[in-house]
Amino acid sequence: MPTRYLLLVLLVSAVCYGQPTSTGLAKTTGECSPAVTGNKNTFTINCAVDKEQGERMLAILNKILRNQLDPTAVMAKLDEIGKDVKNLSPRRLSEKQIADLQESVKNNCSRSSALINVTASNGNQEAQRYGMDFVNALRAAGCRADLILPIPGLRPDVIGVNIAVRNLKSIDAFAFDIKYALAAAGVPSRFALMEPEFFQPETFVLVIGAKE
Repeated sequence: MPTRYLLLVLLVSAVCYGQPTSTGLAKTTGECSPAVTGNKNTFTINCAVDKEQGERMLAILNKILRNQLDPTAVMAKLDEIGKDVKNLSPRRLSEKQIADLQESVKNNCSRSSALINVTASNGNQEAQRYGMDFVNALRAAGCRADLILPIPGLRPDVIGVNIAVRNLKSIDAFAFDIKYALAAAGVPSRFALMEPEFFQPETFVLVIGAKE
């Protein structure tokens, strides 16, 4: 059970403490789900949290009760914080995404000796590490791939995964193969027009922009 849900369980339990209840058979299933009957009972919830985490959760709970805060508003704020934390985490290809990408592209790579250039911003280490995930996955599938940092560097407004091409009306067939492989791996991508001097004379480049 995620920490925020455990916090809500503790909060509701504290608010309801002391109210008349009828006793009966208590059953529970699942991790961190308490079962108790009767009134004024003591029970323990065993969860995958250490002592320090537990003390912090109790401190938060006490503050909520002491300040008479709205539990719904507190949970909404926790959701918001959770989304912010997720956005801060670096992008990486999962094992499944790597397997799906390799399965989709391996036949195309066996028929082509073209080098798949992968690039990212010179100053964006998160994008470079994510780019290396693609390079390693493509190499393992039999493709020729390499991470090459661009000169001049990427514009700061380049975000997400892009397949940069010379002409949007005449896209290399292998570039389409790469896009289909990315889609099979659940990686959103888009075709984008590259600058004339960018990676000459390559017909397409896999560009890893900043995190969206």
